[in-house]
Amino acid sequence: MPGCHPKWNAEQQLYQIDAIKNYISGKMRKSEYWLGELIDTYAAAKRFGVDEATLAKAREKHEEAHVLWEWWTAENSDGFHNPDLARDSLAASITASKEGVALLNKALEERGKK
Repeated sequence: MPGCHPKWNAEQQLYQIDAIKNYISGKMRKSEYWLGELIDTYAAAKRFGVDEATLAKAREKHEEAHVLWEWWTAENSDGFHNPDLARDSLAASITASKEGVALLNKALEERGKK
């Protein structure tokens, strides 16, 4: 496909590949961190008796965050084939996890457990 990629030498090409993969790998790790925070906060909320409706909303946020993260970990190229979509998807995963954590933290605060 003419004009699809700039005419980079091998060193420039390797640099671009590494830059994209490292950036997306960092986003995946950040997404994993927030998924972990959501899971840990959910466990605490359940232990302290947060109501089922709030827990259900948090599970929905987990499902959303998890699938957005899982898509890129299963994809095996660290987002190289579509870095813009990978960035957007992983950012949405992080946002969903943070929303779930905030929801649960609010419920915990209302119960005097935070």
